[in-house]
Amino acid sequence: MSSPKRQHWVPRMYLRAFALPETSGTEYPEVWCFGKEGGDPFRASIKHVSVQEHLYSPRSVQGTRSYEMEKRLSGLEGIVAPLWQAFAEDALDFENPSYRKIIALFIATLYLRNPNRLEYHKFTHQRIVEQLGRLPRDTGGNPNITEIIYQDRKVPVDPSDWGRFANLNDSEIQEMFVSAIHRNATSLAKTIISKRWSVLSADTASFITCDDPVVMVHPVRERFGFRSPGTSVHVPISPTRVLCLDDRFEQPANMYYLAKPASIPSINYLTWRNARNFMISSRHTDDVLIEILSYSQFLEDQSRGQT
Repeated sequence: MSSPKRQHWVPRMYLRAFALPETSGTEYPEVWCFGKEGGDPFRASIKHVSVQEHLYSPRSVQGTRSYEMEKRLSGLEGIVAPLWQAFAEDALDFENPSYRKIIALFIATLYLRNPNRLEYHKFTHQRIVEQLGRLPRDTGGNPNITEIIYQDRKVPVDPSDWGRFANLNDSEIQEMFVSAIHRNATSLAKTIISKRWSVLSADTASFITCDDPVVMVHPVRERFGFRSPGTSVHVPISPTRVLCLDDRFEQPANMYYLAKPASIPSINYLTWRNARNFMISSRHTDDVLIEILSYSQFLEDQSRGQT
């Protein structure tokens, strides 16, 4: 059985919450989009947003396995959809362990399935090939190495497969990307569950999202991940809700907080900065950009000691 050619990395069930009010409730509601490369803002159906052909099913590997990934993602979306709608529109008891697990798994896959992660796989493969390719060779012509240090851990390396690894093509690296979604989703969901959860809420449509909506920030480190101490994560849920995940356990957990006016452009600024290509919004992106530019100017003035 073959999988659909057009595969969304940001699900339509997620994007529905950010629909223009006049299109909400239709089969394919529209959202405002604005690209990082400039141009004019435009309206687009969620059917055509964050979609790519054969993203989870490389053309050279069509069949059961590629269909299985699409089937799993669709199945998860079907389970989370009613819960996500309640989360987007009302207060949800995310202390409920079942709710928490489902939401965490959805956020984990939302992060892992993004094409930016595929680009990272390609970049990492290239770096490994370049660096190991400079090492002395053993009698078989492979890099003379038995282990590498990765994130302070010693990882065994079998260099006998070097020839195949060094010559992986794009479809084979894409297979690695798809396998990583399978392999890492559960462990990443557990990390998300372990963080302190809270929600920023707004009285009116205020928050935007983007085509890479799981946003990680760190106050000090340039290189960090979900498990790095001090990492904060925010995920726009709807124009009036943002889920915040952090390690600030001295603060109350599982709370809803009314967003202060100054916090809205700061959240939107980080979301826009994290975008792969597009800002996505229920309100005109010109209004959003004015707020973000004003906030950027504030940060610049603050860095110069003018505030």
